[in-house]
Amino acid sequence: MVIITISGTAGSGKSTLAKSLIAKLNAKRVYAGGLFRNLARSIDMTVDEFLLFVDLQPEIDLQIDEMVSKLARKLSSKKQTVVVEGRAQFHFLPESLKIFVKVDSKVAANRIWEDLQTIEGKLNRNEKEYNDKKELEEQIVSIRKRNQKQYKKIYGVDYLKESNYDYVLDTKTLSREEALAKVLEFVESKS
Repeated sequence: MVIITISGTAGSGKSTLAKSLIAKLNAKRVYAGGLFRNLARSIDMTVDEFLLFVDLQPEIDLQIDEMVSKLARKLSSKKQTVVVEGRAQFHFLPESLKIFVKVDSKVAANRIWEDLQTIEGKLNRNEKEYNDKKELEEQIVSIRKRNQKQYKKIYGVDYLKESNYDYVLDTKTLSREEALAKVLEFVESKS
């Protein structure tokens, strides 16, 4: 069966898209970011603190990404469509349909800020408290640069390079439904 990898920038709607695809395609989800967040929680760290920790031990990123790709292949071998959400998974699963979802940092900050105003958003994201959207946007840009540098160093790839992907979607002006429709159209065209 098909493996779909979803990469992209923070706040672009990667998780929302992944969840919607799973429902529409009756697929399994493998979520690298969720694993990363759970590891942070397990050692009583926020995501931001865990990022600093991982910067000193980059093999953790590699272990997570290898674990995610192995699980995706295992699920796919059982004739299951798999949606894999992770910034570097396009690299680990070159046979996948590679989707990149992007949005500018200001829109991302607005979306994440709104999510962080809910209890569920705070729990799911496991992020530090931000004073305002401007501080959040600065953090988004900082983490984007950190991830870009880290993946170049560890894997030799630039996850922001759009030519790495089969389909690129900018969600700035799209509703959830419109984004899903565009991606479903692309996936169906490849079936």
